[in-house]
Amino acid sequence: MRAVISKDLIGREIRQGKANDYGYEGSVEGWTQTFEYFKDQEMEWILTPQSIIPFKSNERMVIIRATLTIDGKLVEASNLFFQVFVLDSATHEWKL
Repeated sequence: MRAVISKDLIGREIRQGKANDYGYEGSVEGWTQTFEYFKDQEMEWILTPQSIIPFKSNERMVIIRATLTIDGKLVEASNLFFQVFVLDSATHEWKL
């Protein structure tokens, strides 16, 4: 995740009506905890793009519906991710 997350990331998570703001390190730590939690389980992400919205020639907002299966069973809850990707002019890679 360190390779695809921009050091300039500013994120916000809304969970049960409460907002939590975070940056690069918080995002990396959150993904680390998520992967650690699921590491011994048979799970699979199901990512469904909902929309791609161009902002500028080098910026896109992507809305993704994310859910998962655990032990072959679909989890009832899903999440919407609103992610902005910027094309890095030096590396020509898209960064979150």
